[in-house]
Amino acid sequence: MRFQVGARRRRGLVRPLPPEESGRRLAEYARAHPRAAAMLMRTIGQDADGSAAAYPRIGADPERGVPIVALVPEA
Repeated sequence: MRFQVGARRRRGLVRPLPPEESGRRLAEYARAHPRAAAMLMRTIGQDADGSAAAYPRIGADPERGVPIVALVPEA
């Protein structure tokens, strides 16, 4: 698979993260980028009420949550 991060184009693998890790990563992103995370949740129709517990819950929901993937570049 090909993906782009910033101006860099790479080849590699996309690895879906388990629900618990997705929740943790989404919460980390929300702490670092609160406005962007809130806007993203509104855009995709998720109800992130701004609480610290909302993002881990949304990321960890295996049915209606936000799946997070790891981009693994080829060596």
